[in-house]
Amino acid sequence: MLAPGSRIDAYELVAVLGEGGMAQVWTARRRGAHGFEKLLALKVIHSRLLDDERFRAMFLDEARITAAIHHPNVAQVFDLGESEDLLYLVMEYVDGDSLAALVTSNAATNEKRTAPLDVALVVTRDVLAGLHAAHTLEDEGGVSRGVVHRDVSPQNVLLGVRGEVKLIDFGIAIARERLAGETVDGSVKGKLHFMAPEQARQKPLGPTADVFATGAMLHAMLTGRAPFAGANEAETLRGLLSGAPPAIPESIPAPVRAVIAKAIAFDARDRFPTAHAMKVAVDAALDAVLPGARPDLGAWVLANLSPKARARREEAARRSDPDARVGASAPAAPIPDLGLSRSGAGKRSTSRAAHRSWERDDVSASAPPADIPLELDHSARVDSRPPIPAPTRMTNPLAPLDATLPLPPSLLARAAAPAAPPAPAPAPAPVPAP
Repeated sequence: MLAPGSRIDAYELVAVLGEGGMAQVWTARRRGAHGFEKLLALKVIHSRLLDDERFRAMFLDEARITAAIHHPNVAQVFDLGESEDLLYLVMEYVDGDSLAALVTSNAATNEKRTAPLDVALVVTRDVLAGLHAAHTLEDEGGVSRGVVHRDVSPQNVLLGVRGEVKLIDFGIAIARERLAGETVDGSVKGKLHFMAPEQARQKPLGPTADVFATGAMLHAMLTGRAPFAGANEAETLRGLLSGAPPAIPESIPAPVRAVIAKAIAFDARDRFPTAHAMKVAVDAALDAVLPGARPDLGAWVLANLSPKARARREEAARRSDPDARVGASAPAAPIPDLGLSRSGAGKRSTSRAAHRSWERDDVSASAPPADIPLELDHSARVDSRPPIPAPTRMTNPLAPLDATLPLPPSLLARAAAPAAPPAPAPAPAPVPAP
């Protein structure tokens, strides 16, 4: 039984970050000579799944794909280890929270908060930069590896208190030479609210599927809801597959509306052809709407950390040396090479040694997703709110924990049925300016 203070090879477990159907994620500390210390994230596959070849293959695929991508907007994987009945990934720790948690102002009362426009555009731009690095990844022979993330969502974007934006969780990514095969049971991998129509139809996917998901995420950051979100999964699927473009609020500046509309076009040929092309358009929209804007993303993250994230930081500080800073990495010492290479991923290390309406699936490397629907706020830049009680953990029967969304015939039939007139969405609750 894993517990704070226990060790997995060279790593001391500090606190649980999150847990999903495939794995549990821990904050861990590695100490070394001369005061070396670094916080890391350990993703440990559940022991009951070690002998399940499908889950094991997904876990190893995530290690291989992510370790090969070297970009500041993709969370790094440092090591893959196996110790007794534990298979684990050692990943970059991000001192912050998931985007899903940051845009949920109060998990207990379901209060809504939208992200400030400049913050939303900068986060989108950085996610697209990381996606472009993944999409253009090549093998040693210069041949494209054909990577498509397939699960871009607020749960899989981490934001740090130092302004970092990190894309995580390539566990269900498409790539050449994947160990895990595609599903053949009528299931669709991904999150419905951020899924491209061709993905829901189980058609071949390319980088434009990730472009769609990023556009849907930008829409959600600015409005508090995904563009095709319905009252239930059948309505959402019906809207997604209808081909009718969603109404984008006119309160969003025209250049940004144009970016969102092109990104979430029904036909993949009408979208931005690459993540880089969309990034260029986002930069242009930011310059047109907010010339010279350079938001302090780290300050916004710090002001809007969830109660769980604040508790994790306090726990990390408590278990550190008295002069250690919360969430700090050793400033001078780089992370040592722990034995994971492009060709060696999946081998044992030398020490023997992963929905609600926003559909939570796997856990992030830094923070578990919020347990209730996405809720946002334009004005919250300083933490003037009173303390928020820790949310009660909730589950959704519609959210399989292995990031696979089954679409049974009955659901497809309901999606094909005529839609009932939608009820007007409640306006986000105003939040007093600090």
